[in-house]
Amino acid sequence: MLLAKSKNGNTAWHRASIKGILEAFEILWLWGKKTGLNPDDILLSKNEEGINVLHCVANGNQLDILQKFSVCAEVCELNPKELKKILLFSKSKEGCTVPRGTQQHKRET
Repeated sequence: MLLAKSKNGNTAWHRASIKGILEAFEILWLWGKKTGLNPDDILLSKNEEGINVLHCVANGNQLDILQKFSVCAEVCELNPKELKKILLFSKSKEGCTVPRGTQQHKRET
């Protein structure tokens, strides 16, 4: 259930990040930890457009969730260099990286 995807490939993690609901993100994180989900499966999952949870957080300017995301990555002892490579330079199908998507969002608002 925690990794189930919608018809667009979004997980509950994507939805919580898109909507900016920190409490939902925290609850999902706790459930994931209790069920023994691999943090990589949670944080690195991409939807059909190639967008991962960090893309959603950055594009929505969800700073509270971004901070929680950082804490989760530290708690799980995920390799910072690997995270940087996978998350910050990961491209969506449109070719957007997280920093580029954030810049586009700023121009639109």
